Amino acid sequence: MRQFFKQVLATITGLFLFNILLIIIVIGVVSSIIATNGSNKSDTISDNSILHLSFKTKIDERQSENGIPSELLGDEKSISLKNIIDAVEKAGQDSKIKGIYLDLQEFQGQGFSSSIELRTALSNFKKTKKPIIAYSEIYTRGSYYLGSVADETLIYPTGLIQFNGFNFKNMYFSEALNKLGIEVKLIRVGKYKSAGEAFIRSSMSDENRFQMTELINSIYSTYLEGISNSKNISMDSLKLIADELLVKDPSDALKYRLVDGLIYPDQLTTRLNKLTKQKSDDKTRFVSISNYINTIHRKSASDKIAIVYANGEILSGQGDDNRIGSDRISKAIRKARLDSKVKAIVLRVNSPGGSALASDVIWREMVLARKAKTVVVSMGDYAASGGYYIAAPAHKIIAQSGTITGSIGVFGLVPNAKKLLNDKLGLYFDGVKTSKYADLGDITRPMTAQEELIIQQGVNNIYDDFVSKVAIGRNLSKDVVYDLAQGRVYTGKTALELKLVDKIGGLNTAILEAAKLAKISSYEIKELPSTINPFDKIMESLSTKAATMFQSPEKILIESKIKEIQNAFGKDKIRAQLTFDKFILD
Repeated sequence: MRQFFKQVLATITGLFLFNILLIIIVIGVVSSIIATNGSNKSDTISDNSILHLSFKTKIDERQSENGIPSELLGDEKSISLKNIIDAVEKAGQDSKIKGIYLDLQEFQGQGFSSSIELRTALSNFKKTKKPIIAYSEIYTRGSYYLGSVADETLIYPTGLIQFNGFNFKNMYFSEALNKLGIEVKLIRVGKYKSAGEAFIRSSMSDENRFQMTELINSIYSTYLEGISNSKNISMDSLKLIADELLVKDPSDALKYRLVDGLIYPDQLTTRLNKLTKQKSDDKTRFVSISNYINTIHRKSASDKIAIVYANGEILSGQGDDNRIGSDRISKAIRKARLDSKVKAIVLRVNSPGGSALASDVIWREMVLARKAKTVVVSMGDYAASGGYYIAAPAHKIIAQSGTITGSIGVFGLVPNAKKLLNDKLGLYFDGVKTSKYADLGDITRPMTAQEELIIQQGVNNIYDDFVSKVAIGRNLSKDVVYDLAQGRVYTGKTALELKLVDKIGGLNTAILEAAKLAKISSYEIKELPSTINPFDKIMESLSTKAATMFQSPEKILIESKIKEIQNAFGKDKIRAQLTFDKFILD
């Protein structure tokens, strides 16, 4: 009885806290909307200002359309990459902006392609002869890559700088699965298709080691090339500096010209104030990137270019802003296709792939869209496997040199948990069936040789279909695509040489290409699909918190791990997916 009353009291307390939290958040949302709308009307830029580009805020593919701060929705505060690039472009033509302060103190790791896109925008800004000053106490690989584009790359005198090359590692857990009593069958096509190897191996296969070596060297070359061009240091010299770890502290960085000065924050303030003609001890006349974005007036025109954002793993169903649901993205493409005001569609793909079936559903909508109007793909940090599948029908594909793409291959995973269930848990299963293959894919027993052959044939058929669709979309022979495929991963730079993409550039490059092909000069941008309803996200976040409020941390952890396993061995076992996430520059 005592336990019963404890549970009742806990439930009442939880509901009370839930309602209080809901009231607080609703008040906060309303206040934020009022504040945001008010600031949009009153934001003005003073003469002799410096655009303050800080990385305290996470950079996402797009921002919410509702003006509600993302942190109120349970998300980390974010800003869109396109908005930043548009702001940097506008600042170059704005007489009130005298330069950019690239504040890299709290840099958050970015995908390499996103870093290239932002760095390109900063390089273009420099052509206006306005200065960029970069500063940080600590430079990581990623923050230095951005900081090196500046006219002056400055560092705290006793700070840190990381310049020692790149490395890549995968986690392999076949031994862990063996100890649990789980055997996994990996059924794939393409000798380089390494996705799924983690389930059956404890180290890289030779083929995967070869392709990953090629990939990381290509990315590293692009990284060094950017720094070399900005700092006027040969790539051979940069490689030597990294190989021999010649830069261990800021004084070494200054000696080898990786940085242009060692200064303290007060000295930095003096230097920035000179740009704005202020006294050295005055407060610097900064304008934040978020406030400056509010001053950008978007074009209004009768013709439109639709940007459809396809971000995350590909799966069947609705998905959300960070997962590509085949229903949701297909509907967005269809909406753009049927809108007479939309003259061109840009599909922005940032995805490692996922479900082969879901990818095909989106592919079909892309084919229909191409027949109706201009379709261009912009590849972000990665657009591989299923991500390449949905891109293939486009008239043009634009990728960054560091985009991870290709991986044209298919695999399936079929687990056998008989030992875990029988020997470790004492669980046994028995039953009846009407047909020989009624329990095909059952994880409570090992597959027969005939069943494995059936699944292999299914994977082969999907792979052949994948290759055929790429060949048609890219206007290449099927034999050529077979040679390029095999599940091999490429950078955008290599993909351009192999004719898997058409041009190197970012999202704005793709938009300009779409306008050119559609023969329009004045247009408005329409973003699709609509972002997830904020109040739905609030309620989902609150319900999740309420549901777990009185659960033990151990139970929450176990349930999350079970969910991960369910996702890996879901009902859609045939996958067109990468073995790793996008290459992050941290």
